[in-house]
Amino acid sequence: MRGKSVSGKAIFVLCFACFLAGSLFTSRTWTQPSSTREAHFPIIPNHVNRREAVTQNCEHKRKLVEGKSGDDLIMGEVTKTHQAIKSLSRTISTLEMELASRTTQRGGQFSLERASNHSLQKAFVVIGINTAFSSKKRRDSVRETWMPTGDNLKKLEKEKGIVIRFVIGHSATKGGLLDKAIDAEDEEHKDFLRLNHVEGYHR
Repeated sequence: MRGKSVSGKAIFVLCFACFLAGSLFTSRTWTQPSSTREAHFPIIPNHVNRREAVTQNCEHKRKLVEGKSGDDLIMGEVTKTHQAIKSLSRTISTLEMELASRTTQRGGQFSLERASNHSLQKAFVVIGINTAFSSKKRRDSVRETWMPTGDNLKKLEKEKGIVIRFVIGHSATKGGLLDKAIDAEDEEHKDFLRLNHVEGYHR
């Protein structure tokens, strides 16, 4: 049994309906392209957003750096250098004040030492002869033999720079009879070097 033949009008209506359906589907696809792409590829927009944020941040920093002119940077360095120089100057001033104070305190002492050592600084050689309080005969024997006395002793010191002295300390009772005897002998001959200690030499 053969079916009924389809009329041309029915075919036309069917084709028109398919065309409308295709048009509607296509229009919906083109009106929502971004949301469809983001749904299928969510990583792409996030990556793009991060790149834009980094670019904006770098651009902002570059503008800040460029905003500072060369004169401002130079003035900043000059200010730092000036502050360092002021600090160093204060330190030097403090050291100079301390040095001046110590020099003033010790000036008298240095002057006395220079005065007392004036003759020793010019001496070529110093001969010290240890002696005791009871050795007056030995001292007299040395004076009579090879040791100059009086003006000859002074001349030897001045011209040749040779200083000869009897070396002795003080007695246990400082300022006693033994010390007075040595003082009297030194007043006569001017050839003693008195040391500030208790004499222990007894020969």
